[in-house]
Amino acid sequence: MRLTCCFLLITGCGGAAVGEIEALEGQFENGRRPDFGGTIFAWKDETFFNAGYQERETPALEVLATRSRFDPSQDLLRFEGDAFLDLQKDFLFADAFRLRLADAQALDVGKKFQVDSESPDPNFLFALKMGAEPMEEGVARDDPREAFRLPGHLEAGLEVLDRSEQQIQFRLNVSAKRCEDFGEGPAYLPGEFVVTFTAPLLGERLSEHNVKVLLGLSTVPLPDPNGFSFPGFTQNCNNNPRPPID
Repeated sequence: MRLTCCFLLITGCGGAAVGEIEALEGQFENGRRPDFGGTIFAWKDETFFNAGYQERETPALEVLATRSRFDPSQDLLRFEGDAFLDLQKDFLFADAFRLRLADAQALDVGKKFQVDSESPDPNFLFALKMGAEPMEEGVARDDPREAFRLPGHLEAGLEVLDRSEQQIQFRLNVSAKRCEDFGEGPAYLPGEFVVTFTAPLLGERLSEHNVKVLLGLSTVPLPDPNGFSFPGFTQNCNNNPRPPID
């Protein structure tokens, strides 16, 4: 089936969604349902910076989905004052996921990918960020065993449902488990969800620039091969640190 839906790009933060969540099922043990329906977009990572820009031998595909609403076709650094702070705050504390497929050309309809975060596969990288929740009134202490903070051990399956030159549709299955071997026990609540989504394909330069702006990173190009990291996005138990303030 060829997708025919169009995408409404907003003119600022807080407007209509970009991309589309067609279906979302599942939740975490505390009853919380993830929300990624604000902004979804993708881009081909075709170049890297190493003493000058160079083309990648094999372009990769990056996808970012978040509850936060903004227009990724605009330069977000042009926002000023309170508008910029609201934009950045909304993204930093929103649910989100990021995925990277090493070969953007090998995405035929029906293609499937699997990853276990404790045995990383460079062909399919996945990271998840659960947004902050307001503090309950009258509670003396914030007990991490009662609130889902970090996803822990992740397993994910991805299937390409449809694609065109303008957009691509995926089904993503995610299972989050506790990092038992790290002694955290119930601090990380397990959960599962399945999400079907469509992401418009945007330009590489502006997409990467805007992600850095949202994360509070320098927009100066960083050396490859690792590219820029996504602070706050959990990839596995090894980089799933305890909160620095207890």
